[in-house]
Amino acid sequence: MPEKTLGSVELASAYDELSDPQFTHGKELIALLDVARGDWVLDIGCGTGRLAAFAVERVGAEGRIVGVDPAPPRIQLALQRGDRRLEFRIGQAQDLSPFGDATFDVAYMNSVLNWIDDRPKAFGEAYRVLKPRGRLGVATTVRDRPNQLRLLAHRAERIATGRGTDTATDNSLSEQCGSKYAATAAEIRDMLEVAGFVVQTLEVRNFTSVFRDVGQIFDFLRATMFGQLAPGASDASYAGLRQAMKTLLAGEYAHCVSDEGIRLERYVLLAVAEKPH
Repeated sequence: MPEKTLGSVELASAYDELSDPQFTHGKELIALLDVARGDWVLDIGCGTGRLAAFAVERVGAEGRIVGVDPAPPRIQLALQRGDRRLEFRIGQAQDLSPFGDATFDVAYMNSVLNWIDDRPKAFGEAYRVLKPRGRLGVATTVRDRPNQLRLLAHRAERIATGRGTDTATDNSLSEQCGSKYAATAAEIRDMLEVAGFVVQTLEVRNFTSVFRDVGQIFDFLRATMFGQLAPGASDASYAGLRQAMKTLLAGEYAHCVSDEGIRLERYVLLAVAEKPH
């Protein structure tokens, strides 16, 4: 990930406060992985350490969770969690060389796969650092099931830049995340198997994100996209995007607006794979 995209402490703090969607499906991933007392766990792309702090209660006094993330501001916040069973350091999914072979019982990547430039290498590194029968968990959006929020942001960007709303032949921005597009579920299965894993679980689950208003949507996008307001939105003004999104929510997406707020469906692939004995 380019250094300039790694954000600031302010954005990291906003992410920590607004990351309920990622935290929600991350907890389901932890349950699928059956993290247990005494496990050594590697959180790859740990962000501010919110999910690691949740999972650490499962490993007990004998276990440990190590989190790595390439964004120094997020690691800076993670280090403030103050639990001796938690360790955080700056690091890349593609290079886990600080860790020896067969070190961890469990590893997981929650909402980070789309940011990884070399996914096969990242899966290979995860395989290396896991013990035999160790489990790798992945929670990620997939190209074959675009989330409503990403599609809404894409449509708003097209309106704000005068390119209309037709997305029938333009999928390049509909599920862009960071520097790479989302993979399909089948592609993720293939990459895991090529790395040597045996896939045990591979399912897409539906979740609902509820936002108070358009302002909170934009705060969430900025925090999760390292300052980008929306995929491909660099040439559009904040005001133009905001108005375009309001127009869509008053028309095409009116069914998403309720007394509770703006309800947008998201689809997350949850995968668990085991390193054979």
